[in-house]
Formats: sequence, C-alpha cells, structure tokens
Amino acid sequence: MRSCYPILFSAGLTLLPVPFALAAERAEAERFLSAEKVGPSANVKKVALTSCNVLYGLETSANAETQRGFGDSSQRIESRVSLVYQLKGLDDNALQALTEQICADAAESLAKAGYSVVPASQVSAQAEFAKLHAGGQQTPYRYERAGTQYLTFAPAGQQVIDNVYKGKVDSLFGNFKAMSTDGPAFTEARLAKALGASAVHVNIMVDFASASGNTPKGLWGRLSGSDTARIVSQLAMSVNGFMTMIPEDRIDCSSGFCQGANDARLVAKVVSKAPLIGSASPVREIIDAKTTADKVDGAAAAVISGLAALAGQSVTAMSLVKKGVIVDPQAYAQESRKLAQSFTGMAVSLLKP
Repeated sequence: MRSCYPILFSAGLTLLPVPFALAAERAEAERFLSAEKVGPSANVKKVALTSCNVLYGLETSANAETQRGFGDSSQRIESRVSLVYQLKGLDDNALQALTEQICADAAESLAKAGYSVVPASQVSAQAEFAKLHAGGQQTPYRYERAGTQYLTFAPAGQQVIDNVYKGKVDSLFGNFKAMSTDGPAFTEARLAKALGASAVHVNIMVDFASASGNTPKGLWGRLSGSDTARIVSQLAMSVNGFMTMIPEDRIDCSSGFCQGANDARLVAKVVSKAPLIGSASPVREIIDAKTTADKVDGAAAAVISGLAALAGQSVTAMSLVKKGVIVDPQAYAQESRKLAQSFTGMAVSLLKP
C-alpha cells in the first residue's frame, strides 16, 4: 500500500497578523484586497447598504489520493484519504445575532470613511427594497464553495439577492425576468434613485478551518502519478469577501427603464485576494465526529479492498478522518466581528479611486 498521511496539523500555527489598526491605509489594504473598476464611484458621497450577507463555514473537507503514473501497469493498492472538519457549538440564533452586528459594523465603516449613510430603517421602509428582497433566497441559505459548506445569513428583512450565490440563470424565463424592468437590477436602481444614494453590497465569508490535498491535478498529474496521499490542514479563523457599489449618479431612470442599471461596467468592486487570518482561536475542544454509518462503510470498504487485492486487482483503500470542532460562542463572535471589521474598513478605503 502506498503512503497515506491523513492530517498534517500543528497546534503551534504561524498565523498572518491582521492589520486591524491599519485597515484604513490604502497600501496595507492592497496587500489583501483587489480593487476593480472603482472609477465610477469617484463622486459618490451618499450610500445605502441595500444587501449584506455573512457566510459561515460549517464544514470544510479535503481529499487526497495516490495514483499510478503513465505507463505504470503494476498491480497496487492505492490510498485515498478524506478529512472533514465540522463546526459545532453555535446555533442559528447566535449566527443571526452576529450577522446583525457585522452588517451594522459595515455601515459604520462606510460612515467613518466619510460617506453619508442612509439609516437602515429608512432603506427598509422603501417599497422597492421589499420588492428587491422578496425575490431573493430565504436565509439561512446553504452555499458550497471549494470544499466548504456555508450557511448564509442576512439582517432581518433581507434575503440573499446576489447572483453569485444562486448560480447562473437556469431558464429562458429567468433570463428574461432578470433583464426586464421588474428584474432585481432595475428594482435596485429605482431604490437607489428613491434614496438618492449609491447602493452598496457587502459579502463576508467567515471560515474556522482550511484543508487541502496534494493530489496532482491536470495532465501532468496523470502522467507523473503520486505515491503519497497527504492533506495539510489548519484550524484558524479567517475572513474573505467582496464589496460592490452601484453609483447612483450613473443611473438614469427618467424614461422609466433605468439606463445603466444592468451595466456591470458601472459597478465598483473590491475583492479579497488573500484571507485575513485571526490570531485568537475560539476552539474549545476537538472530537471524533464519525457516525456509525461512517464506521460501517469504512469497514465494508476495507473488506472489499482486501478481497480485490487478493484477486490481483488494483484497488483503492479508503480512510476517513472526521473531526467536530467545538467553539466557544462568545470567542467565535468576537474574532469573527474583529476580522469582518478589518475587511470592511480595508474594502471601503479602496472603493475611492
């Protein structure tokens, strides 16, 4: 059997310091965030936070496997290992309360940067705001990205409206609806005009762990093969995200159609290019999270692999490591909020060209 290393984990992690105190400094922000097409936002003075989503990583997983290289015809037992981290110790009520705080902090970051921020109560009182969010995904909303399962929350009265979470429009009718004057882009354009403010979206991903496997990818991976299956993992709080701004002065709704409402070239955007990693750990305990079904499936797979090997076949031996990561709710909330504040402070500083 080929070498199999389920986890490489060190309790003494070297963490990237969060430049929280320097969040407003552009040069520091550019180390972690990338500004895209911020020119249209140059003259913005008044803003409204029309959408705020916070995604909490609940389960992070990674796989790695050995594989024969090109021309290798030997009979061998390959190894495949899977690692799963599951977040435990939090409920939906706690995450909803934390979301309210993080989104309120985002509005405060905009105000500290010199923008006039429309109060949330005034934004939500608009008929177009209710219409905009009525067409979104209800929260909490499950979303998967790069091996991590997220649960998405929004402040009370909001839904998930950003298309990045909903995938591509999946029907001809949906495509026409998105482009029509009743579509979300035009609804939000009318909302911005009614408020006399540019619309801002904030999206923040909060992770508690990361993991990656060493299985070679692509053509070179198939040619060279691999004799080891290794996963490198890390338990550490981190934040990624993106912030967008739709400048109100670039939209013209005088004809009733809202010129520019669906023009991606007018949307200013700031996106993470490196995560902000926390220095404090909220982890209280790590437990074995394997279910009875996991253990039965693993035992059955081992028997089948052994029989196949005796028959002279090339087979794969499976190994599953599943850990429950129990966190302290208060410590988790404090570190999440601190990292989110740092992210929004940096993003706001880059929205101004």
